[in-house]
Amino acid sequence: MLSEYVRREAKSPLLLRKRDTQNKLLNIAYGLKKRLFKKRIRNAKSVRLKFKKYPSVTVDAVIIENERILLVKRKYDPFKNYWALPGGFIELGETVEAACIREVKEETNLDVEFKSFFGTYSNPKRDPRGHVITVVCFCKKINENQFPMGSDDAKEAKFIGKSELNKIKDRIAFDHLQIMTDSGFFQL
Repeated sequence: MLSEYVRREAKSPLLLRKRDTQNKLLNIAYGLKKRLFKKRIRNAKSVRLKFKKYPSVTVDAVIIENERILLVKRKYDPFKNYWALPGGFIELGETVEAACIREVKEETNLDVEFKSFFGTYSNPKRDPRGHVITVVCFCKKINENQFPMGSDDAKEAKFIGKSELNKIKDRIAFDHLQIMTDSGFFQL
């Protein structure tokens, strides 16, 4: 690529003196290097801007058992030590259903099966990290002998009844209280 470019730019290197040819070649190579570097920076900036333009997608699971709902206590910010529905970011190439099952397993150590989609929440201000869209799914525990246990980025995991939820409703992360209300589990 460089040699073709040099031949074109130098016109006829045979007619130029040796020193002139070397200087011309150095100038051509320097100019080409400078242009390629600028192009690389411009492309990197455009990729970074494109990445920030689009919202992220998460999944949250609503798991109700014996009039109680499964919640996890968050280990990290945002909303550290707040209660939330189990869920997280969908990985590239992963289906929403698979992400839901994976996130519940990672955060609560429970095996669940996907039942149905419940809804999508897309308010750009629902997550302080940026515009995050969540897909909410209904799931059901597969193994009745399993008990929730906090792991991964969940400090604690447990089923919470309506009376206890009423006491901690000001310590619910994101818009998960609204999701629980919309699902019919909790009344504001």
